[in-house]
Amino acid sequence: MPVVVVIERPKNRLYMGRVQHVLIKDPECIAWILWLLAVWTDPESYVWPFTMSMARTCFRKLLAMRGLSNSRLLLASLRAGAATHLYQTGLSIEQLAFKGRWKNLNTLHSYVQEAVASLVLLKLSPDVLSRLRDFHVSSQVLRKPPSCPLQQFLAR
Repeated sequence: MPVVVVIERPKNRLYMGRVQHVLIKDPECIAWILWLLAVWTDPESYVWPFTMSMARTCFRKLLAMRGLSNSRLLLASLRAGAATHLYQTGLSIEQLAFKGRWKNLNTLHSYVQEAVASLVLLKLSPDVLSRLRDFHVSSQVLRKPPSCPLQQFLAR
């Protein structure tokens, strides 16, 4: 069963609406959401209580831990990677625009064109490819939430 996440006061509210939603169907993502919400009792609190600066710092540290500091990947690469992956699996540009809440289809067209072309042209050294594969394998633990409740996890 899908989960609907409501976004209040999104940054793109001027052209996409002051309240928006994201329909999540991925079972692994749903498991994480349910795990996080299991102890959420304050409706005024944020589900994601971190700043973007903190998220970028965390992403850079994860890359550094895997020897990928020079890979030129950014936190924004996750959005680009997801959009490119969904396009390559058959999602139409119009579906991507709605899912990603893009304002302009022309922007998304050029975004996907460049991302897919970059994938084809990207030449990574065997060493970087090996590290990316290792990172992918080691990150499998993140595909599902911990087996303990959030409060117990935070108390560790």
